[in-house]
Amino acid sequence: MGQFFARDPVGFTLRSKSVNPPYGISANIYRTFDGPLVAGTNLFDGGGGSTIAASGLPGQSFQQDTNLSNSWQWNVTTETMLARNTKLELGWVALRGIHLASAADINQIRPENRLAYIERGISDPNGSRADLFPLGAMTTNQITQWNHHGDSIYHSLQAMFSSKVGRNSIIQSSYTWSHNISDTTLGYVGTSTALSDTYNTRVDRGNADFDRRHVFNISLVYNTPALQGHNAFVRGAAGGWEVSTIYDYAKGPGITVNGSVSGICPSQAQLSGCNQPQFNPDGSKNPLFVATYGGNPWGVANAGQFGARPNLTNVPCTTGKSFQWVDQGSFTFNGFTLGGYPNNGPGQCAGPNTSDLDMGISKNWALPLKGRRIFTEGAKLQFRFESFNLLNHPMFRFNNTNLSYAATGVQGGVVNGYIASDNTIVGTTLTQGSHFGQPPFLNNLGNREIQYSLKLIF
Repeated sequence: MGQFFARDPVGFTLRSKSVNPPYGISANIYRTFDGPLVAGTNLFDGGGGSTIAASGLPGQSFQQDTNLSNSWQWNVTTETMLARNTKLELGWVALRGIHLASAADINQIRPENRLAYIERGISDPNGSRADLFPLGAMTTNQITQWNHHGDSIYHSLQAMFSSKVGRNSIIQSSYTWSHNISDTTLGYVGTSTALSDTYNTRVDRGNADFDRRHVFNISLVYNTPALQGHNAFVRGAAGGWEVSTIYDYAKGPGITVNGSVSGICPSQAQLSGCNQPQFNPDGSKNPLFVATYGGNPWGVANAGQFGARPNLTNVPCTTGKSFQWVDQGSFTFNGFTLGGYPNNGPGQCAGPNTSDLDMGISKNWALPLKGRRIFTEGAKLQFRFESFNLLNHPMFRFNNTNLSYAATGVQGGVVNGYIASDNTIVGTTLTQGSHFGQPPFLNNLGNREIQYSLKLIF
């Protein structure tokens, strides 16, 4: 058991300086180089007596506290001999992260004002809603606060098996079942990865972006018989080869689906008006026309990357198919309460799995070369053949792309979606032609690679 502390990245301070006054202020001015520098004439004023107007709004800040990111780690391991040269090791490994580095928007609309923010946007789309922002008198933009609100917990069962086979061969295998839960990203902490809800960090508690539920690998190193009882040609051609192989499998990491809605009628009673044209044939405004609503149904302006998650349905999240990994029927905004929260946390699905098989074959031949100045310790010729990703199965990844569930209340040109009397969304479907759930990038392992070499070692 042990406790480990980590200092905050220096980059937080550098980034804050670059966006806060006076460093974050830019001005289009010039300074001439002819003649002496005279303030008000050609020194930092545009060369003509002009002045730079006072400006600049804060963009980032720090929470003032003494918290420091730290983690408690503990493990319990046992080992037993199953047979001669065969052992099994089992371990429970856990980690608790406390006061982890995170980011939040201190200018985020409070939960009790989010429904009003949506309703006022529907009734008066061009009206100001700055009064609903805590610092709206100054700006409605995000003001990032670097803080230590992150929390995580990790538990795992780890097993390792090894056994010697024959005189010089060995087989090893390991398996890890684990679950990693957090309420902030465990990767890059930035302005786009801020907490979804500054006032309720539990909203972002779910499977971490580094959560891989299953990891398995097995390796084998096998030396063929030396064929000592045969002639030199048979021993050299068929004896003493080393064959090695390793297979790795890992469940995909946790991925988070976000989304948005569009084309929703303000109420069921107004559906006829939502299907009216905005302008009459003569170009005049149609008084029967009703504008539809679109945006983030959470009502959280400037939300972090996890701050617009839809509801989960009872359809399994993944299809197991490489080209359509996430089932498009697994998510919906139907039944979502405006200004509320979804029925799930981040990491709703496991991303595409990784499966890789590598293999190598090698053999050494002793050469009858030995001298006083060169080849003093003899020489040997080595042949190696290696293949990586031998099966060459296509594997993909999302890299945070095609994970946005864009729902619409318009189907076939007709507005069917609306906001019910209880402020829930009804009648939306995924936008037609959406690539949602289709991983667009190849796995970093790459395609099959084969290489061979002949090496003289002396």
